[in-house]
Amino acid sequence: MRAVQRGDEHAFAQLVGRHVDALYNYATRLTGSRSFADDLVQETWLVVWTKASTYRSSASALTTWLHRILYNKFVDALRKNKFETEQLTPDNMPESATLVPDSDMAWLNTRLNHLPESQRAAILLAHAQGFGNKDIAQIMRTSVRAVESLLARARRTLRSAYEQEKFTNDE
Repeated sequence: MRAVQRGDEHAFAQLVGRHVDALYNYATRLTGSRSFADDLVQETWLVVWTKASTYRSSASALTTWLHRILYNKFVDALRKNKFETEQLTPDNMPESATLVPDSDMAWLNTRLNHLPESQRAAILLAHAQGFGNKDIAQIMRTSVRAVESLLARARRTLRSAYEQEKFTNDE
């Protein structure tokens, strides 16, 4: 990252190569739209290049900083009504984002799409991206307690939907 901060284009290309897939997967699952995800990732890399000097390794891990930039771009776009999230389906999801079998993935994505954006973002950061609560709090610029609350509500909602559908299907 120090080389990128000095304007080294080769180092920037290497940085992009290392992290672009993780950012794209997160953006796609967050938005449900490949087009929206492409825009978010592109805007994220533009910020990284132009504001590389603002990164401080003592403040956060590089992956946390990258995801925070992307999340901020997502929130800004929603506030400006620039984009609408779409239903995420196996057809518009990147192959590398698949974590469970297609039938379960379709069910999960449908339920994730019905969560409020902040809950969806938190649960994806925790379970799809592998961040801990402290990093999620940094990315979302909130407290660890708020993250814990978002995750608990999201999990409760998903569990309730699963139990309700299981109960309905068992009858």
